[in-house]
Amino acid sequence: MNQTNYELNEKFSCFEHNHEKDINLQGKRITEEEKKFTIEGNKKKKLTPGELKEKLEDRFNKKYDYQTVANLQKNVNVGFFGEPTEDAWLLQERIKRLQERFPNMLVKIKKNSKNELERLIYAMPSMKNLAEHFFDLVVLDTTFATNRFRMKHLSLCGKDNHNKTILFVEGLVSTESSKEFAWFFEQVKSYFGKEPKVVLMDADPALLSACQLVFPTAIKRVCGWHTETNIKKHLFGLKKSMILFPFFFYLIRI
Repeated sequence: MNQTNYELNEKFSCFEHNHEKDINLQGKRITEEEKKFTIEGNKKKKLTPGELKEKLEDRFNKKYDYQTVANLQKNVNVGFFGEPTEDAWLLQERIKRLQERFPNMLVKIKKNSKNELERLIYAMPSMKNLAEHFFDLVVLDTTFATNRFRMKHLSLCGKDNHNKTILFVEGLVSTESSKEFAWFFEQVKSYFGKEPKVVLMDADPALLSACQLVFPTAIKRVCGWHTETNIKKHLFGLKKSMILFPFFFYLIRI
């Protein structure tokens, strides 16, 4: 080692920080064990960064930096599924191939400026044929924010003459708004060319509003199980007689 290098090494080996120590540094470091915990958790259920942060803190008994957790979750998701834009592209390509085979199928896709999926609806011609005979009573099932992108999955189902469940149409929307739900119903009405007589759905105000707007003549009914579950959840601790009264009042009001 020459004299110059020796002097530099000696100088920089004794330097001191000119700023305060970051007390949150530990929360910005992710170990392999914490990464494995995140991977296993994401396999079971899609979590927001805030929810994941809370679970990590409970499991490892330390505080985490929010942005560090958000970056960790993003990297884990990319490892599982690839970049978000890849998913929208793959879906679009698969639907294009389906359209080549079934040109009369219903397909509507909307992506944002980042090439990320915002809206999707599709129905096969066979589903339309089923609707010709069994579209009087439909059940709208909604699954909120259980997928990677926290999109809302919508499926419109019914029953055939053998009492078997049949699927009419499926879709994804980005927000739980009347505008998004109305768009979904409008595509259904346009493709099938008629309205259902009875619609059974969740007691979501935005959903009910959109259904009334697009299917004004249809009879709307909310799912009794969802209603009873929500009443028990929000009126927990009250006597049964006090719970049953608002439950029946709600059914009468609808």
